[in-house]
Amino acid sequence: KMSDKMSDKDRFRMETILKYLESNESITSSTAAELIGEEIKTANRLLVKAVKLDILISKGKNKARVYLVKE
Repeated sequence: KMSDKMSDKDRFRMETILKYLESNESITSSTAAELIGEEIKTANRLLVKAVKLDILISKGKNKARVYLVKE
C-alpha cells in the first residue's frame, strides 16, 4: 500500500524500513537513518510522512519517539 505521494527514492527507503519492521517491533529515526544511509532529519521526515500516509504509527515524544507498522 505504498502511496503515490512518495518519490521513488522515498518509496525505496520506506521499503527498507518496512523490511526492518518485519523482524523488529519498532524503529527510531536514528536507526532508520543508519538503515537508509541518510541524516536523522531525512529519516525523520520520511517517518513522519509514513505516519501521515497511514503506513506507520508513532508512539512517544520527541527523542523517545518510536514508529510501528500500523495494524
